[in-house]
Amino acid sequence: SLRRYSTLRIHYESLEEIHVFAMSNVLHRPIIVVADEYVRDFKGDPFAPIYFGGIYLPMECNPLQCYKSPVILAFDSSHFSPLVAKKEPGSSKSKGRLRHLGSRQDTVMPLVTPDGSLLALPFVYDPKKRDISECWAKEKCKLGEFPDEIRTLLDTYLDIR
Repeated sequence: SLRRYSTLRIHYESLEEIHVFAMSNVLHRPIIVVADEYVRDFKGDPFAPIYFGGIYLPMECNPLQCYKSPVILAFDSSHFSPLVAKKEPGSSKSKGRLRHLGSRQDTVMPLVTPDGSLLALPFVYDPKKRDISECWAKEKCKLGEFPDEIRTLLDTYLDIR
């Protein structure tokens, strides 16, 4: 029966990091996922690691054909939620800039964790290093100073300032 054969195939029960990476490539747009490092129990103690957090770059796409404004998602309680800035009241549609309400500043998203570490860069590795597990995501950054390779890579796919 068909059911019998379907149990022999690889089966994914939930969304995984590879799905977010694939979606960034389908959309031709970076996806930034903001997430805690751990699932916590009812006491607030770490229960299991969460690997979704990070900057997913559409590495399989030509950067010139990608949008530089990212989709920003929050991941909490096993659910994704979009983080969306509101347009300033009375702003013209032609400008298309997202600003904080009552502010003249553009909406920004920090690319570091509170301790200064760069957000993870899943599926990105330094081709000069032999070990793929040596990922740029483990770099510590002082006040947003990224190593040149990382800054160039991020600037290729994101509008960073």
